[in-house]
Amino acid sequence: MERGLPRIVSIDPFDEGIRAEKHYAIVARLSFQARQDGLPVQGELQRVHHLEDEIEKSLRSIEATWLGHVTYNGTLLVLYYAPKPAPSSISVKAGFLKKEQISLESRHDPSWTVYEVEMEPTEIELELMHFAQLYSALAKHGDDHSLEREVDFSAKFSSEEERSHFLTDVLNQGFTIRPEEATWEPTPDSFWCQFVLNTQIVPEILMPQTLLIRKMAVKHGGEFDGWACHVMT
Repeated sequence: MERGLPRIVSIDPFDEGIRAEKHYAIVARLSFQARQDGLPVQGELQRVHHLEDEIEKSLRSIEATWLGHVTYNGTLLVLYYAPKPAPSSISVKAGFLKKEQISLESRHDPSWTVYEVEMEPTEIELELMHFAQLYSALAKHGDDHSLEREVDFSAKFSSEEERSHFLTDVLNQGFTIRPEEATWEPTPDSFWCQFVLNTQIVPEILMPQTLLIRKMAVKHGGEFDGWACHVMT
């Protein structure tokens, strides 16, 4: 089944003071060759990230600040803000003795509407940001995210009581535990637990689950540590 890639947002912390200085949003849309599931084919992500770096170098002359990028089906959307507009296109290095002409979109945007629309991630997109590297590693090994498998989740707490209440909640949500691997205490004030769910790991299915776990862990005074699974092809 063909599946699209959800938005993956990568943002850079910035000094809020630049909002008053940089009123022009500058957007570059870099296309990459994608697989049927929307993920880039081998080498394509490195290529567009190289172009992104070269654009940033070229825009230093107008004091542009890189705000981040959004990856979705076949496109890397890159956003900068600057005190003045950028040229409509620039020529950047694309490899050894190669140049590429990149189109840029400039918009007077003193209220930073473009940033709010394109870059501010939803809760689900924040989850995907947390696990983008894990998804990338799985993809490199040819994983088929749509195949159901056993996924391990872990969380840590500062007391046995917090952990116990949390485990009650996650078990009520349909997760299970392996009794011999469910809990451990590496230090006197560190109470860990592991729980399991049989699921697909496509982001639109798994990320709502990780968000639920994260919120439950915080509710009980703990921290969601992440998830892991075997590669399936």
